[in-house]
Amino acid sequence: MRILVTGTGRGGTTLLREVVIGLNVARFYCGVYSKEEDRAFFNYNELPEGYMTKLTLPNSSNLGRDTCCEGLSNYMEKYNDLHLVFSIRHPVDTCMSKIVRGQKHSDGGHKWGEEISADGTIETAIKAVISMHDIYKTVKKRYPTRVLAVKMEELILNPREAIGRIATFFHCGVTQRSLTFYMYNSNPYQFRDYGTELNTNQINLYEKWQTAYDGFFSQREKDIERAKHELRSEIKDFGYNI
Repeated sequence: MRILVTGTGRGGTTLLREVVIGLNVARFYCGVYSKEEDRAFFNYNELPEGYMTKLTLPNSSNLGRDTCCEGLSNYMEKYNDLHLVFSIRHPVDTCMSKIVRGQKHSDGGHKWGEEISADGTIETAIKAVISMHDIYKTVKKRYPTRVLAVKMEELILNPREAIGRIATFFHCGVTQRSLTFYMYNSNPYQFRDYGTELNTNQINLYEKWQTAYDGFFSQREKDIERAKHELRSEIKDFGYNI
């Protein structure tokens, strides 16, 4: 079996990756530039048997939505054992997290540079979320039995049920390692902020936007309202509330 764990950055892909690694159905591959994911995923002529990685879309690959859809479809056609698992998070929460973590390093952002990330503004965060959802809908329609969406909120609040559904998707059994996925977070920034425990404080941030992230959005109500408005279709499609 070949597996890609994907989704938009700040959407729970790191946690979901650890669940899949823990199920022991494929071997995790990382890239030259990151221990978290294989950013060369779309550049291979062949995906090794038993290959598994994480790749956030569309930003980490620096490819557009249409190119990502084409690349995924080509692999899905070539490998009938390739399965895609999309990590989904409340769209407004995703945008909020992208913006805060995309700030300059000196302002607490998750990067070494002193410029704002490509998806670190309200405009670009919204665009990234919409693009990822479009990619999911496209490949899900084409390959419905080999594409699974997993909500980050369900993985945190009801892990045993969520992991059971993932195991069923892969036709394998739940393991103890998969149930303790949160203890293996290798992202240094997330480890710094959350440690090795499940953190429920990052759920439904849109409801507490005035105090979230130490009040970062307290003077940015227009950004929150804009995200709610422009992402209303994505919010509805995945059964979230506004």
